[in-house]
Amino acid sequence: RTKILRDFINGELINNNSYLKNDIKGLFENTIFNDLSDKDFADAFSQIISFSLLFYRLNKRKNVDLNSFRNMPEYIPIFREFLSTINFDNLDENIRYVINLIIKSINSYDEKIFYDKLSYKERHDTDKEDPFIYAYEYFLKEFDAKTRNARGVFYTPIEAVRYIIKSIDEILKDKLNISDGIYGEEVHILDFAAGTGTFMLGAIERAFENAKQNGIAGVWENIVSDFILKRLYGFEFLIVPYVLAHFRIHEYLKDLNYDYKKNDRLQLYLTNTLDNSAGGQVKMFPQMQAESDNAYKIKNEEPILVIMGNPPYNNKSEEINRKEWIENLLKDYKENLNEKKINLDDDYIKFIRFAHWKMENAEKGIIGIIVNNSFISGVTHREMRRKLMQTFDEIYILDLHGNVNKGEKCPDGSMDFNIFNIKEVGVCIALFVKTGLKNNKNKGIYFNEVFGTQDYKKNYLIDKSITDEKWVELEDDKKWHWFTKVKSNEKYLKELGRFLKTMKNIKALDILPYHNMAIPKYEALGINYPLKNTPPTTKEEAIWARDIILQNMR
Repeated sequence: RTKILRDFINGELINNNSYLKNDIKGLFENTIFNDLSDKDFADAFSQIISFSLLFYRLNKRKNVDLNSFRNMPEYIPIFREFLSTINFDNLDENIRYVINLIIKSINSYDEKIFYDKLSYKERHDTDKEDPFIYAYEYFLKEFDAKTRNARGVFYTPIEAVRYIIKSIDEILKDKLNISDGIYGEEVHILDFAAGTGTFMLGAIERAFENAKQNGIAGVWENIVSDFILKRLYGFEFLIVPYVLAHFRIHEYLKDLNYDYKKNDRLQLYLTNTLDNSAGGQVKMFPQMQAESDNAYKIKNEEPILVIMGNPPYNNKSEEINRKEWIENLLKDYKENLNEKKINLDDDYIKFIRFAHWKMENAEKGIIGIIVNNSFISGVTHREMRRKLMQTFDEIYILDLHGNVNKGEKCPDGSMDFNIFNIKEVGVCIALFVKTGLKNNKNKGIYFNEVFGTQDYKKNYLIDKSITDEKWVELEDDKKWHWFTKVKSNEKYLKELGRFLKTMKNIKALDILPYHNMAIPKYEALGINYPLKNTPPTTKEEAIWARDIILQNMR
């Protein structure tokens, strides 16, 4: 039904004089998002209609109707303000008809499916699926799997979130000398790709655990009001995950015996992290105006000490993420690169550049993320790595591998799997630490890696953190600045180049990457394949090898 609603909305947007085009979409563009395409608006608005009604039923415990749109939770002020302004009588009759079908569908749900499982605390402390995440993940998979993949809408495994949050807490205490850790007085934390709020929930969970361990659970209310509702920030571009994050955190805090007071709200804002333009001026809608102004202030003025999250991975960056501001920042990662094809336009790299930019202007800080791992070994990422090394004195990379499509193997030759339900890329946990010390004896790049099944990797991360790893310090080669163990021996490539230089009849050189597609054929013939456990060469690794050989042939 939401798909049908989206299609009718797209049809209505063709009419430039329609109420939907001028008043509703125009309001969004004038306050929150500049240059919002009709397609993006249709996707967002159709989901807003469906999920606002679902959330209302979950929150109020009663059936929904058109009046429900005017009674949304006060703790999501722009959501409440936006929906209360819509005059449904001005919408196309087909749109109104489908909305009524959605209302009937939501009212027909079996209440026990949700109400018996509404405690986020219970979901958070077990391996059972969170009902809200379940509803949205499976909805989006059916609604628009392509957009889901393009924008990286995937639930981050709680094991990875807890590993990162615990590590951040320990770094704050051990390396930045903030004794209270994650809720310390000077700690301002930003989740720059908040999604459905999993990292923010992880930070709240950690703050609560610290409070209990420190024997100050009795002042939990002060920690909520001073840290969680004031210094824990989030940015999210997609409106349904944004609303879902607000809803989940509200429910979790209620489980921890904190009830929102009048005017309480999270510092979670609907904004595009990669767009630093200020919103427009629309005095008739103060909450939407404030949403835009506050997000802009956090990006440019707030002294953020920690940036965390799981940024989207998309090597075909959409137009909405190709704003001039972030493209200009990205030029720093592209300096002095002579390759014809530079693979540095993936959205995840832009998010890292945003976080890097914030930390460049800070005396000290931490970035803790789970992210596409291509930047740790990519040839064209060398300048990016060098710039990160200039800003951060300690860098920790836990490579979780998992590029199934590349055929990654475990050391024992078995198949390696991703910790996410994806196959296209491998991932890593990256912790970048700027201590502010002039002579940090621990300055360096530290590396570890984990292979195996998805369950093995999740179990590996449980209860672990940065202090539990057996880190290997990497030696910087001053040229490629690898954030991983070097698999190829540059010495032999140089020797090969010098040898080939003696052969005067060579006109051209190319490198054919090794692959393991022959393994099944050998196995079918009962013949041992001697390179069975050798990982395939990536295209970038082949280009890197070719460049070294050519340089030594000249």
